[in-house]
Amino acid sequence: MRFAPKSYIYEVNRQGGVVILFEEQIYPFGHRKLMEEVRNTLGLKVQCPRDIPDGHMGRLEKQHQKILDRRAR
Repeated sequence: MRFAPKSYIYEVNRQGGVVILFEEQIYPFGHRKLMEEVRNTLGLKVQCPRDIPDGHMGRLEKQHQKILDRRAR
């Protein structure tokens, strides 16, 4: 997610979930027109990639592995 109140992040973590914050909002590929409207109207950092960047996937995999390790104890 791009933004979230600390209370949301706390609750997700408390329930065993994962929160990963991104610098930009990510819109599904093919929604370029919507992304451009959001960027131009609201001035937000947004992107509409064909694939999720490897760095993002690596962060998600790392957090997922931490949860699996915690559960294995």
